[in-house]
Amino acid sequence: MKNYLVSLLTCCSLVASAAGESVFYAPPRQGDDPHRFIYRFETWQPTGYYPGLHTLALKPGPGDPYYVALLAKLAANDINLLRVILTWNTAVESTPIDQGAMPFEWLYPYQRSGQCCTWSSSQFSGISKNKFELNAFDPAFFTYWTDLVSMAQAFGIVVQVVFYETNHIGSSNFKPDEYALVDFPYYHSRPYDLFKGTNNRNGVDFSNGTREDWFQNPLTVDRQKDFIAEAVKTLCNFDNVI
Repeated sequence: MKNYLVSLLTCCSLVASAAGESVFYAPPRQGDDPHRFIYRFETWQPTGYYPGLHTLALKPGPGDPYYVALLAKLAANDINLLRVILTWNTAVESTPIDQGAMPFEWLYPYQRSGQCCTWSSSQFSGISKNKFELNAFDPAFFTYWTDLVSMAQAFGIVVQVVFYETNHIGSSNFKPDEYALVDFPYYHSRPYDLFKGTNNRNGVDFSNGTREDWFQNPLTVDRQKDFIAEAVKTLCNFDNVI
């Protein structure tokens, strides 16, 4: 788990410290009880919901009340902590979502370039999606998460932010003839990663396609740092983010 979960709160503290600003700390414990904290000057006992990896990482269609209903349901049942994963960092463009069978949109941190095509879209007829421009974040991606965290804040829910879903990086057993949305080895396999050269126009590639290379290759690490910095800048001012 230590390789997969990175605390946004910790990064907020480090960024504030480096800038000479007041440091944002985790909610302090209430006395010696490890299960109760002080949050907004009141006792806070975190009761968390850790949903599936894709939950909240897909944008509903216009007017869809799904996420509002989810947050309201959590609050009504005294669930006050919600984990979210900002991005899978994969270009998965040959699914029921792309075919219009599901009322959701994929969320990507980066804008599209003018250069065709991503690996996924090149494998299926009728799908043509341009590669990503890793030097240009997509404002809509961060607006989506800002709105969602703000919505959670209104329901009194603390959001635990995880930057990347990295559990399946480097998997090689992709199956391009299957469409099951939850087939994680397929959707997290090497060819789909945004940091593979087939999916971006910036020359970024983790050559041997392993998880270790993804975490250590300077080309991918620099891009991870840029994304984390943008996420910190965007979200760490909310008092309901850890």
